Amino acid sequence: LIIDAFGELRDQLQSVVDDMESNCFICGIGKDYFDKVPHGFDTHVQKEHNLANYM
Repeated sequence: LIIDAFGELRDQLQSVVDDMESNCFICGIGKDYFDKVPHGFDTHVQKEHNLANYM
């Protein structure tokens, strides 16, 4: 039962990580939209919608 709970937590964490890597946390726009420009998603997440600026 405990092992199963850890497995579910691991799956939930992986789901969150995948979502953070493929969508902007602030505006929700997908990585494929921004990556029409080289490094577009990375630039958007690091400069325009940096999560630390909203804390």
